[in-house]
Amino acid sequence: MKKLVETLYYCKEYKESGSPIVVVNGKTGNTRQTKKWEIRLFDKEGKAVLLSMAYNNAAKNIARRGATTTLQIWK
Repeated sequence: MKKLVETLYYCKEYKESGSPIVVVNGKTGNTRQTKKWEIRLFDKEGKAVLLSMAYNNAAKNIARRGATTTLQIWK
């Protein structure tokens, strides 16, 4: 069985602080606020994959629609 390690979410309430991404530790329940979160993993073929969630990284055309925080998957 898999266990929850971390949960991430965007909190508009923390937008003015500049760190609106909330990271919740799956084991302890402790939270922290951040502007950017990343994790490096490997796919089935052993190739590196980067998951990155950052505040104010939305492309201009997406940001114009109101998005400020995006999750990107790099391979």
